[in-house]
Amino acid sequence: MMDRMTADILNSSFLFRGLKESDILKICEYGQFDSFKTGDVIINEGQDKACLCLLLEGSVDVVLPKVGQGFERIDHVDLSRKNQGDCFGEYSFLDGKPASASVVAVKACRVFVVQRDIFMKHLDNDDFIAKKIYYNLSRVFVDKMREIVSDSETFILV
Repeated sequence: MMDRMTADILNSSFLFRGLKESDILKICEYGQFDSFKTGDVIINEGQDKACLCLLLEGSVDVVLPKVGQGFERIDHVDLSRKNQGDCFGEYSFLDGKPASASVVAVKACRVFVVQRDIFMKHLDNDDFIAKKIYYNLSRVFVDKMREIVSDSETFILV
């Protein structure tokens, strides 16, 4: 049984926007709840096992580590910080390709994790949930693209 705080976070998450609590509870049956300590790597850049993660507590950094898959970068690159209610792993979840970045716990955190192959099987059987999840993820990508365009315009103007 899920505690009330976790249910509230899941219900208010943009990832599950438009879903009923019964739909969210169904989704929770497909995944698992994991805890990570500060410094733990949750997703490694290049890992094949794609998953979609929703951050319930704590915070994580999405990074390109100095040492990549068979090469070394000039430096470690911080891409973004994710906080309670944010999701990560969505790129690999959608396209099935290896992770494009690493995700590291900045603070101790609790995460809902669902493996892509398991989730996809269930989404194939529930058009309503699939439509909502894909719609919500597409909004995430549009927001990211708008931010990139806005940042580019600022950069060009300076």
